[in-house]
Amino acid sequence: MDRSINQQNLLLGALFLGGMIPRLYTMGSPLAGDEAVTFNHYVHLNFSEILFNYPDSNQHPLFSILSNICLLFFGDHEVAFRLPSLVAGVLAIPLTFYTCCSLGFSRFISFLSSLLLALYVPHIAYSQEGRGYALTVFIALCLIFCSINILGSQKLWLWRILLIVSATSMVIALPSNAFFVAGAAGFCLVLWTFNQSENKENQKAHSQYLIPYILSSLLIVAYLLINLGDLQLSAQANSRGNIHWQHFQEIAEFLVSPWGSWLYPFFIVGFFSGFKKSVRYGFLVLFLIPTALSLISGIVGFARVYIYLSPFFFIIVAFGIHYLYEKTKRVNKNFAYVFLGFLAFWIFYQPIVSLVHYYPKRVHVGNGFMKDAIKLQEYFNNKPLSTLPVIMNAATGRSILVHYMGHNIGQRMNAFVAGKDIEKILFLCKTGLPPYKYPLHPLISEIPTPKIGENVSLVKSFESFEVFEWDVELSRVSSAENSLDFESLVAGLKFDQAETYLIEDPKAVGNKSLFIDNSSSGFISMGATNVLNIDVGKNEGFVLNLFLKPQWHKTFFRTMIVDQGPSKTSAAKLNPYLNPNQNDFESKFGDFKWEMAMILSSVGSGKKVLQDIVETSERRTIIDGVQTYLIKSKN
Repeated sequence: MDRSINQQNLLLGALFLGGMIPRLYTMGSPLAGDEAVTFNHYVHLNFSEILFNYPDSNQHPLFSILSNICLLFFGDHEVAFRLPSLVAGVLAIPLTFYTCCSLGFSRFISFLSSLLLALYVPHIAYSQEGRGYALTVFIALCLIFCSINILGSQKLWLWRILLIVSATSMVIALPSNAFFVAGAAGFCLVLWTFNQSENKENQKAHSQYLIPYILSSLLIVAYLLINLGDLQLSAQANSRGNIHWQHFQEIAEFLVSPWGSWLYPFFIVGFFSGFKKSVRYGFLVLFLIPTALSLISGIVGFARVYIYLSPFFFIIVAFGIHYLYEKTKRVNKNFAYVFLGFLAFWIFYQPIVSLVHYYPKRVHVGNGFMKDAIKLQEYFNNKPLSTLPVIMNAATGRSILVHYMGHNIGQRMNAFVAGKDIEKILFLCKTGLPPYKYPLHPLISEIPTPKIGENVSLVKSFESFEVFEWDVELSRVSSAENSLDFESLVAGLKFDQAETYLIEDPKAVGNKSLFIDNSSSGFISMGATNVLNIDVGKNEGFVLNLFLKPQWHKTFFRTMIVDQGPSKTSAAKLNPYLNPNQNDFESKFGDFKWEMAMILSSVGSGKKVLQDIVETSERRTIIDGVQTYLIKSKN
């Protein structure tokens, strides 16, 4: 007995270490993709803001809470931010082993199930990523493990508490996980029903087993109702349209990555061979209920959302492999060993090949390190307010500088729209990528974007960030009498379905703001009556427009070349998605929020005729605080 326990502990230790090593490698790499957005939006927020606000699909509340605790204890570092995912990802591997054992499966099946999860590349990736998917897998296993142990444990109160915590945490981790909680409740009900039929003398006690799910349902419904408005808006913003079978195909492919569809024959064999009826029907319900709820609700998420099914999928696959191995062994032992050896090779080979390509991509990303971002933040705290920092990043909102520099840049932009002159523009770049190598962010897809020229000079360097100064001359395009009401130059415009006029409130700076009444059903562009004749010089010149608009409105104030028109005058956003929640302006309307915007337009070289235009797709919108600068090369 002791020898058997030692062997089991040795297997678990090997699984734990084997699962940890691929998940630890590159854990300290710069943040990338959606995890960077999650970091920028939710790091260092208080718990109530995280729990009871769901502004977008990058909000994974449970992860954000645990991550913020780690950052509080260990300081700002990539590993600290991702630590909840790493811990949950590694612990899910032995938990899979124990879940199999609690179902009465052999040590071979338990080990193989855990091994498949340990080598499952999407799970490795999400164990290294600062989001809630690795937590989802771990909590899903906890939920099923508790459901199984409630039926056979003497410490019923303990497993009840753990089940309630697990079910509620599952939905806090990701609200769409409510579908899996319903499936887990069905799994528990199936086991309870079979257990009841086999132990009729103990029916009264069995009737208490579903109470934890009832209590969990009440907590989950309350949580979802509190966030219902935000969840509905997020669902609309991330809708994938009508349900297509392609969505389910993507999920099916995701569950067998990187091995491919050859795992499904083992899944089918495992499901139909050797399971007790209670376990077979329990797993059937566990898979079918989330699928049915997705069809009924009309909401099929991205494949990664269904990662909670992966450990149970691998349990069934492992059962199928074991069943075929035992059948083959009875016919020919040598062939059975060849079969097992080939499977072992393929189970390891495919993940290794995938990881060889995966790890370099994690290291070579557009972000720098947090420690350098903090140094950069301190560097700009000592810079004059007349300096405008511009964050260069190929993916909108995914630079960690949005978090570390956001408040600093927001204060500067507040000062600029209030009339302070911009004297210098500095670009904040990843080391080795000067500003002219970055694509700028388009206003809309139909409008081309300009490019920053090579007339920049390096002024400060950190390990993973560099600061470049734009060697240009900036001059304000406004007169003293309208410096705070420059938008008045496009007031009084009237077209068939739109007009502009000045209003006194809401306004942010100056005496009035510009109101645009758009009676059309689409995007409009209206030009000012006056034009500006300028000589840009022999090198390419630019116009920089700063302005305030209502938060999230698709509204622009920019300058175009008259003979090219708005669709051919290249323009781009600077510092997009940086300022919606960082402005200090107030209005008599308590719920009105301003968003600061910057648009850089190329006006070419030589003599040009320029015209200011306002554009919007909103029914009604407002523009205020317009400041316009002409940018010329010093050479």
